[in-house]
Amino acid sequence: MYHFILHNLMLWLPEQDSPTLGWVSVAAGKIEQIGAGSPPPYYPIPMLNLGGAHLLPGLVDAHRHFHFMSLLPKMRSGAQWQSAAEALEEIAYLTSVSAPDEWTIFTFVDHSKWKDSRPISLYKLDAVSNGRKVLLIDVTLHRGMASSAALVRSGIVFGNTDFGEDVDRKEGIMTGLIWEAAFGRVLNCVVEDVLKRITDEEYESLLENEAERTLSQGIVALHDPGLGVKAQESLAKLQTVTALRLNWSATSEKGLFELAEASELERFIPPKWGQKSVKIFLDGANRCAACLPLGIVLRSALKAGYSSAINLSAAPLRRLLEPKVKISGFHAHLPYLRFNNIESLVEKCRAYVDMGFSLKIHALGNEAATQACELLRTVNPPHASIEHVMALYDHEVHQIASSKAYIGIQPGFIPYYASAIEEQGVSSVMRVFPTKSILNHSGKVVISSDAPCGNDDPLHNLRRAVDRKKHNGSELMPEEALTKSQAIKAMSYKAAQSIGLAPHGLYINSEANFTICSGDPFAEGTEALETWIAGKPVWRRLKTIRY
Repeated sequence: MYHFILHNLMLWLPEQDSPTLGWVSVAAGKIEQIGAGSPPPYYPIPMLNLGGAHLLPGLVDAHRHFHFMSLLPKMRSGAQWQSAAEALEEIAYLTSVSAPDEWTIFTFVDHSKWKDSRPISLYKLDAVSNGRKVLLIDVTLHRGMASSAALVRSGIVFGNTDFGEDVDRKEGIMTGLIWEAAFGRVLNCVVEDVLKRITDEEYESLLENEAERTLSQGIVALHDPGLGVKAQESLAKLQTVTALRLNWSATSEKGLFELAEASELERFIPPKWGQKSVKIFLDGANRCAACLPLGIVLRSALKAGYSSAINLSAAPLRRLLEPKVKISGFHAHLPYLRFNNIESLVEKCRAYVDMGFSLKIHALGNEAATQACELLRTVNPPHASIEHVMALYDHEVHQIASSKAYIGIQPGFIPYYASAIEEQGVSSVMRVFPTKSILNHSGKVVISSDAPCGNDDPLHNLRRAVDRKKHNGSELMPEEALTKSQAIKAMSYKAAQSIGLAPHGLYINSEANFTICSGDPFAEGTEALETWIAGKPVWRRLKTIRY
C-alpha cells in the first residue's frame, strides 16, 4: 500500500524512555505523521490495528559475521565439551566415518573453560583425526586448534615463518594452536572447501535462510565485518532476493585478519546499501593489546595461585600465565599490537581512503584503541569506526570520543565476561563497556552483537545496554548504563549511520523501517513480531494482515 496508518501501538519516540500509545501514517515508504492516542476518524486511508504491540525504529546490527553464520549448519558445535577427552572422543568418531577429503569442523569451542584449560596438542589431535582435516574454532573467532592435515592444506608447514607468533610453537615445534592471521588462513580454506562440497543452490539456500532468520529478529540491516571477493559476490546476489539490507567490509582474500592490498580492493563488490569499507585489525581477542596497573596483575596472580591450591588444579594458574606480559614501571602490558607503530599503516590507510573506502578498525584493548585514535588523527578519514572497545581509563574515554569515529561496543557480552573482568580488578580502575562515558564526552556509540561470538538477539543487546546485568542478576558498573532511548538510538539511528545508511527513527520524513515487538522490548520474553523496511512488512511471525 502506498498510503496507510498503523495504529493502536506503543511508540518508542526519540528522547523518551517509556512508550506512548499512538499511531503512525506512512506514505511512499516514509513516515508522514506521528500522533498520540487514536488517529483522526476521518482519514480516508487503510488503517492497520497492531493490537497494542510496541514499535521501535528498525534495528541495525553494525557488526555481525553474517556469511560465516550462514555456514554454521555445515559445522558442528563444541560448546558442550567440558574437557579435551570429550572433544577427542567425538572427533575420533566423526573422522572415522567421514570422507578422506572432508573437513571435520567444530565451532564455539572454548578450551579455557575445560577442566584442565589446555588446548589439545597437535600430537593428540592427529592421533584421533585419521589423517583428516580438523579445525576447532574458538568462540572468539580469533583462534583455533588444527590438525596437521588442516595446517598443510592451508600452507602452514614446518619452517614456514610467515605467520610469526600466530602459529604457536614449543621448542620450535608447532602445537596446533593458531591465532589471528594463521587462524584466518585456515578458516578461509575451510570455507572454500565446504563450498566445493555443496551445490550453488544449497549455498544460496543457506544464505537465504540466514537472511530470513535475521529478519525474524527485527533486524532491518547489518554489516559483515570482513569478506573476500567470492563472499562479496554471494551477498550481492543475495541482496536481489532478500529485503534485508546487507553491507560489508573488504578484507584480504588470504584471510580475515590480513590487510587487503590495493589490487584486491579494485575487485571489491560494492554493497547495494551503505558505503564500502575495509577492515583493519590492530589487536586480537584473547590476545588484545592492553595496559593494566601492575597491582591488578599481581592480585590476579595471587587469586589464581589460591584457586589452584584449594582445587588441586593448575588450571587457574595456567590460564593466567597463557598471555605474555611485559612490565614497565607500575604497569603491565599485554604486548599484542599487530603493528608496533602506525607508520606502516598510514600509507595503506591513506590509499584506502583515496579509493573511497571507510576504515573499520578492530581495537579491543585500550592500547589498541589509543593506537586507533593516533591512526585516525594522522590519516583524518571522512568516515571510520572503532570496534570492540572494552575497557578504557578516563583519559582514554575522552580521547576515543574525540576521534570522530563511530565506537562499536557489545554490551551483550556482559553476562558472559563481566565476572572475569571484575575478578581481575579491571572494573576498579577502568571504564568497562564504556557506553555512557563515551556518550557523555559527545562520542558516537553504536551497539552491535559481534555474532556468533556474542548473542545475536538484538533485544538481548538492547537490554544489557540498559540494565548491565550479569548472569547472577547483579550489575556491572551501572553508571555506564544507557537510557532506553539512548540504547534504541545506538542500535538504529547511529548504527545505520555507522555503515553509511541514511539514519532512521521515529521522525517525520524518516524511512519507515520498524521493529514491532510483542511487548516492552526491555522486558525478558518479548520477541519480534514483525519487521518493516521502507513501509513494507518484510517478515511477520503471524502471517495475517490486520485491518
